[in-house]
Amino acid sequence: MTVKVHLEVKGAVVSAEGDQAFVEATIERWKHLLEREMERTVPVATQPRELAHAPNPGADPSQQYDSVFAMHNDRIKIIATIPGSSKAEQTRNVALLLLYGEHLRGADEVTAESIKDACVDQGCYDNKNFATHLKSLKPKVVMDPKPGGDYTVKLTAPGRKSVKELVERLNNQ
Repeated sequence: MTVKVHLEVKGAVVSAEGDQAFVEATIERWKHLLEREMERTVPVATQPRELAHAPNPGADPSQQYDSVFAMHNDRIKIIATIPGSSKAEQTRNVALLLLYGEHLRGADEVTAESIKDACVDQGCYDNKNFATHLKSLKPKVVMDPKPGGDYTVKLTAPGRKSVKELVERLNNQ
């Protein structure tokens, strides 16, 4: 079984992939760097606002962005009016918003089917062009085809930065 870990504390990064013994040995070998950076880390109460919005498994994004997201049956619903002058632009914005909401909950990827459902909810789903609209989001997202025709979509760092600005703007309207 392959184990993968990636730890970052300020300027220190430890990343390892392999069997469990190798990963544990790598962490042990380099943990002094992480500990040293943790000693220099600002206490949580005084950290900048961006760090307060870091991914948190199981978190409720509607508590942070109550004008953008709502939770319903343990699913994220977008409640903000979606910007965009075309279905293509609205579809891209829905995808980015849903991906960011899931990112805040600790989920790395979302199925295209979930994005489609969110687009249907928002009235911007275009059956013939949906996949094309999502593909046009590169480099903000990466897509991974799955057996049976479905695929997953994941935000990249540039995508998170871009959509965070959108979410904050929509939340302040």
